Amino acid sequence: MKPKRIALGVGGLLLGAALGGFILWFAQRQPEVSGPPLAFRHLPRKTTAVGVGSRESVVARSTGMRLEDAPPEVFWSAYAELCGGWDVVRSAGRGGLNAGSASLLREPGYGGALRCGRALYERYGGALDRHWLSFEEDGQVHGLFVVRLEGLDKLPEADHLEPVDDEPKHLDEVACMLKPGEERCTETSFAVAKIDGMPIWLVGTLGAVEAFAWRFDDDGDDSLSGDVAAMAKLHGEITGGYDRTVGDGDGYDSAFTRGFGNVPKIYDDKRIKKLDERVEDDVEAWSIVLDGDPMSAELELRLVFWAESADKAEELRDDLEDVVKRLEKLLDDAIDDAEDHLEEREEKTGREAAEYEVADWQMSMQALAQASLEVDGERVVLRMRQEPTEEQSRVTERYRQWQRDRTDTAVSIVRSMVEDEEINSDDLGALDPELPQAYESLPKSGE
Repeated sequence: MKPKRIALGVGGLLLGAALGGFILWFAQRQPEVSGPPLAFRHLPRKTTAVGVGSRESVVARSTGMRLEDAPPEVFWSAYAELCGGWDVVRSAGRGGLNAGSASLLREPGYGGALRCGRALYERYGGALDRHWLSFEEDGQVHGLFVVRLEGLDKLPEADHLEPVDDEPKHLDEVACMLKPGEERCTETSFAVAKIDGMPIWLVGTLGAVEAFAWRFDDDGDDSLSGDVAAMAKLHGEITGGYDRTVGDGDGYDSAFTRGFGNVPKIYDDKRIKKLDERVEDDVEAWSIVLDGDPMSAELELRLVFWAESADKAEELRDDLEDVVKRLEKLLDDAIDDAEDHLEEREEKTGREAAEYEVADWQMSMQALAQASLEVDGERVVLRMRQEPTEEQSRVTERYRQWQRDRTDTAVSIVRSMVEDEEINSDDLGALDPELPQAYESLPKSGE
């Protein structure tokens, strides 16, 4: 049976940035994007998605820099998440780190996490990918960072973490970052843990870590079945890409449309909800792969659905066609509205970020005419390519420079926090004019 192709419009080629929830650094030495640090056979049977972003794409999206140009503090900050802390640099490069962050900058535990992150960088360097997984337990979906660190039995310089007395089965070194006023870890505390007998560390809420422990398959039976088997099979077919995600029907959760998270009305749209339901009911597994240079706006995306049958693949193709047409209209409306309120948007997010968001939508619109949808037996494959104009490339580079400037400032803040020093007011003000006053008005926690 020959594949059927139709020209379709589809946007959001930069949705790799939106697929990065539940992610952390995974240390390794090879330049290629790595496979899951934990084999599929060990995963909870209700795992709904796993993903990885290459180190190059992670640094580019967070800082506007190439990996080789990023200063060490970028990696201290990233590893700090493994130590129960907060990635200060990533937050700044994505437009965060504002007056609302003042209390975090004052919390000594975050300085401790950065010192822990520095020690990890000194041991493992900046060779990294970012892995995550999501799984379901009693109707609740949990997300975890998954980190492979060979030879690490204890986190270094981790006095800021509170050990958990009653460690779940299969885990050790379980600890959390206490919030101000807390005396013990709770289900919502940000926690870290090591899988017993493996160089694998988990990061997430304590509730998610405990739920994983209950469902972790320590025997690792090679005979997979059900959704995890389908995900493993589709994952084995993936080639190339600097961002990869594979999941089952339950884990789809608008994976395709999440790249349009800032477009109004997208999550309430009936066509998009219908596609979500179709994927949940009729799809064995799906995957998304982003390819190209993560520093460039010229990208390619492949979205694959593995339907339960050829007939259901045809029905899925029709629903997907409806959705991309609807996305075209939603993007068009969002661009018009953004251009009508450009001054308000610039005042809220800054000129560079506001212009880049509109350019991103425009590039998605341009990709609509070139995208194609293919049905081949039980597989539905969507392919699209984003090719920016010269002006859109200039807007993208201005945004990258804005990120680099904020990263330079955040690096200075990280150094101050690591040395347990007062943060320079000029650094704070460069990120948010209201941040210096908010910071100076708060005493350091414990004083």
